[in-house]
Amino acid sequence: MDLDNNLKNVKLYDAYGVLLIDKQRRCLEDYLINNLTLSEMSEIYQISRQAVNFNLKESLKILQNYEDKLGFCKKYDILVSSLEELNLNETDKNKILDIFKE
Repeated sequence: MDLDNNLKNVKLYDAYGVLLIDKQRRCLEDYLINNLTLSEMSEIYQISRQAVNFNLKESLKILQNYEDKLGFCKKYDILVSSLEELNLNETDKNKILDIFKE
C-alpha cells in the first residue's frame, strides 16, 4: 500500500472506525496503525492470510462507503485548507480544528 493511500485509509479509519464491528476495527488498527503484516495478523487471529486480506478490503470498502455518503473527511480537508488561507496563527487554527475532532 502506498503512503498516500495509507494516509487516506487512516483518515477514513479515524473518522468512521467507531462504526465498524470490533473484528473489523481490530484488523484495521493492526494493519494501518500497528503496521502488522498479513502473515502476522493471520497468526494472531488464527485465520488464513486470504481471510485477513478479505476482512481488510471489506472494512475499507465500508469506510469508503461512509465517506461517500457523509463526506466528513472531505469537509475536514476543505476546512483545513480554508484555515490556511486565513493566515491564522497555529494556536488559533488548532483550537478551531480541535472543536471538530471531538
